[in-house]
Amino acid sequence: MTPCRAPQILVVEDEILLSVALEDMLLDLGMEVSGSAARLDDAVRLAQNGTFDAAILDINLGGIESFPVADWLVARGIPYMFVTGYGQAVMAPAHRLALRLQKPYAVEQIAAGLRTLLKNRALST
Repeated sequence: MTPCRAPQILVVEDEILLSVALEDMLLDLGMEVSGSAARLDDAVRLAQNGTFDAAILDINLGGIESFPVADWLVARGIPYMFVTGYGQAVMAPAHRLALRLQKPYAVEQIAAGLRTLLKNRALST
């Protein structure tokens, strides 16, 4: 039997303090941060080529929406959720049904969201 590995998570957040706090939450939850990006071009590159089980995306990256990242995740079959200070009205139509956590969020909300995203993913190596 193969041992299970920690879920690998992509973090896309442009605010450094929020990114560090989120990464700490993930580590506390037994997850691993397999990639982190603060800019859209870096996030898209990771979404296209990175290896991870799920992603957490801030919608607003320095005034640019992260929906192209979500588009790549959908194309690759990788589950994702948004964390944002914005309401439902800013959601792109293609992503309106995506899980969305309102900032500020608590570690329990992140944990619940990731459980939802990862429930159907195989995490064994």
